[in-house]
Amino acid sequence: MLKEKSSRALETERLLNNRYTVKCLSYISEKSEIKKTELLRFCNANALSNLLKDAESADLVEVREEKHPQTVYKITLTKRGEDVVDMYRRIEDLMNGHDDLFE
Repeated sequence: MLKEKSSRALETERLLNNRYTVKCLSYISEKSEIKKTELLRFCNANALSNLLKDAESADLVEVREEKHPQTVYKITLTKRGEDVVDMYRRIEDLMNGHDDLFE
């Protein structure tokens, strides 16, 4: 019998189906902490704002506002975000024939 998904699980699934989400999460993972503007290489500002709002709600990223002479938004992955990136990397390795990772 299939379990019914919670609304949070459905929102996270929808977010992960967004073509930019995995690219952005992987990039953040590689750098540890980034400025919001660095993610503009993957999508436009409007799409990025929505993606980050949803990713923060899904507990995948933490967005901190720092006041300098101008406002800078710093982004890091949460533990859950790190787990999601790790899962995608493992799937990618499996698809590329590196199935020894799962033994």
